[in-house]
Amino acid sequence: MKALNLKAFYGQSLGLKAPWKVAAVSIAAETKQVHIRVECARRVAWVDPETKARALIKDWQERTWRHLDTCECETIITARVPRIELQSGRTMMVSVPWAPEGGRFTRSFESHLIELLEQTRTVRGAARLARITEDQVDGVMRRAVARGLLRRAAPAIQHLGIDEKAFGKGHRYATLLNDLDKGCVIDLIEERTEEATEKLLRELPATSRQGIAAVALDMWPAYIGALGKVLPEASLVFDRFHLKKHLNEAVDKVRREEHRKLSASANPLLSGSKYLWLKTHDDLRRSVEAEFRALLVQDLQTGTAWALKENFDRFWSYKSWA
Repeated sequence: MKALNLKAFYGQSLGLKAPWKVAAVSIAAETKQVHIRVECARRVAWVDPETKARALIKDWQERTWRHLDTCECETIITARVPRIELQSGRTMMVSVPWAPEGGRFTRSFESHLIELLEQTRTVRGAARLARITEDQVDGVMRRAVARGLLRRAAPAIQHLGIDEKAFGKGHRYATLLNDLDKGCVIDLIEERTEEATEKLLRELPATSRQGIAAVALDMWPAYIGALGKVLPEASLVFDRFHLKKHLNEAVDKVRREEHRKLSASANPLLSGSKYLWLKTHDDLRRSVEAEFRALLVQDLQTGTAWALKENFDRFWSYKSWA
């Protein structure tokens, strides 16, 4: 392929238009790198983005970007970019068409990296495939999130979900807001304190908060407190999993207390029965449930607690015609 064709190829790949053009392409076989030199025409009228008046060039700075690999060769773009003087007295670097402002990767490379993140689902995996550092991947993610937030309109939310997610080592948590109707995460914040949750909720646009009719959550006191302050009119809906968990814990608490009393009088009736009370018994007529049936016919407080827990399951299918 001739040098002229290579220039045209990379010019199209980068989407270059006047005053930018590919001036040179060189291949370093020993380092498996392709170097692309991009130049900007000298006599260009730049515009002050604040006043729309003509801006003067203060100086030129050499900059480098990583582009998509070419036949497994790392592709590097270099260019001298003008800095212009604004009428406010500030100076700013002119935006280049192939890379986001302040970035060290081309737009094509960042798009490819985001696709890698979606496939690998880990920063480390994407960094390894792209042959860059994890910090660089994190920077690309942050810029992508910032661009997405700028494009996102105030969401209309009717049913909000609030939940926690553990991350890192130790007891470290993040609080997540979810749009339950759309099945998507709206926002998150580190920690699960009442203060952090209240801050997260208040960052929702006012129009979004006003449309929230109900919030699904677990029974974490910090969430309940924050919702009472920010969304006092919304109905709180405790999810089934956590309610079931609390009911099982209550049954087990009764069993432990009753077991201590029975053991004190040398009665081993409840010994080793913990999981019999916690498991689901769909059909007590089966032979494998004989041991549990024998416990149920005893006059036990644990049996009463278990029956109350099982009866509560009817709540989920209950319909009120009032």
